[in-house]
Amino acid sequence: MSSPLDESSSSNLFFERTRSNIKKRGTFYFTSTLSLVLYVIIPTLLLFASILYLQFSFQDDSQRVNYLQQAFGTKAYSLLNHYLGKIANMTASDEESALEMNESLSKRLNSMFTFTELKYGLFVSALVGLVIYMRVVVMTRLIVFTWLRRLIFGAPPEDVYLLDFLTLKKERNSKNLIALIDTLHDVTSVKSNEIDLVVLDCKDGSLMNDIINHYMKDLWKSSSTRVVTLNGMGIASIELARQLLTKNSRALIVTTTSNKDATVCFISNNAKDVKKAKYVLVKCESSFAMSDSSNIERIKKIGLNANRYSYICFDFKQESDLTKAQKEFKLSELVTTANHAAISKFNTNATSWNVLEFIENTNATKRDEMILQIDCSDESSRCTSLVWRVV
Repeated sequence: MSSPLDESSSSNLFFERTRSNIKKRGTFYFTSTLSLVLYVIIPTLLLFASILYLQFSFQDDSQRVNYLQQAFGTKAYSLLNHYLGKIANMTASDEESALEMNESLSKRLNSMFTFTELKYGLFVSALVGLVIYMRVVVMTRLIVFTWLRRLIFGAPPEDVYLLDFLTLKKERNSKNLIALIDTLHDVTSVKSNEIDLVVLDCKDGSLMNDIINHYMKDLWKSSSTRVVTLNGMGIASIELARQLLTKNSRALIVTTTSNKDATVCFISNNAKDVKKAKYVLVKCESSFAMSDSSNIERIKKIGLNANRYSYICFDFKQESDLTKAQKEFKLSELVTTANHAAISKFNTNATSWNVLEFIENTNATKRDEMILQIDCSDESSRCTSLVWRVV
């Protein structure tokens, strides 16, 4: 059986994206509170109001039973009794057993229209409604960002979402990089004045100044946007941005390395952005090894277990490193295909973002799959790993 990644690493798999490839989700996907109201709260309130009405309007159970049968039980009783009689005649072996079965079914049917059974109905309907609601929550993973999590665990959600990312396919200069940022704004429908934090991880000081001067004139200056400049962090800048984000805010991250590549991405901890998010950040880890250690030794520091992840995005620049990693960590062809494609296309400019982009463009990911992104090819001895869960 061929995998979704078993395709040629042609240029069309690394096209310059101008629109988001996020699949639109239905309205019901994001209506956890509405489902709670429909399945739990409204039926419970109606039954509770009915019990209170019967409790204070009638003195004893006989009056309540008569009212229930006269109000809505007569038609329902006759209709159910009619069909139960047909079922008894079809399933019984003779006429006598059919009459006995019909009589027993009628007695059980009578008990359904008593005041005591209505009290049990309140509990059962509330329980069934709660089960349905929790099923909706579990199926859609809505518990990660709804108020129910705060109610259960007593802490606000700290999930960070990767809305989208773009990699530079042209010459790296201020003009092309600004155009790439503008394209990311169009893809994610996030306006510049909605950005609360900007992280610029650039080694080129002039390039960094051009970006700040371009956006600081009108867009970033008019808002309370914070700008953080640093150098050589790589994907670890995402963890830094996560720690600096305030509640319900967004961050723009621009990352360049010593090569010609550049990546821009949006992350957010606003629960409303889950509608347009691609991934949820599960964890970020960094380890340090000796300066002369190899990439494989650095990866061993983070304790890589390939069985936990559906895909692994390395930032290897050479095929030899990928071959060693495949043998050392017993990686499958599904994992290495995307990495081979990125190396063959970009050579020494390949990054883990290019691998993730290849996986996306082949439509290989499914919801709730785990993706490991590893960055260990920088000049320092740091090895950073990010774990993403597909939304």
